[in-house]
Amino acid sequence: SYQTLEIMLLGIIGPNQLLLILIPLLILFVFYAIAKVIANNAKNREISSKAVFWVSFLLGPIIGIVFVLVSPMKKDVLPTKICPECAESVKEQAKLCKHCGHRWGT
Repeated sequence: SYQTLEIMLLGIIGPNQLLLILIPLLILFVFYAIAKVIANNAKNREISSKAVFWVSFLLGPIIGIVFVLVSPMKKDVLPTKICPECAESVKEQAKLCKHCGHRWGT
């Protein structure tokens, strides 16, 4: 049971030694959680969310936040279609190809 495990741990590792193990683990967990939140906020930026995660985790959350704020926003990518006449890419809602003048039916 839980009390038996606690007694065994305290018998092998003293209370002070247990704190020396648990506190750094708690700090790592908090840094991990904060880094994940910062990385999720980088998804609509031009920077890799994995890179932001590792910067935030290893160098600190403030530096990670600065990386996210400094990186530019992703440009809105509009869906495109291919013109059947010239094979160029045009916006999906275009009714006239800007390259060759092909007109799509309405």
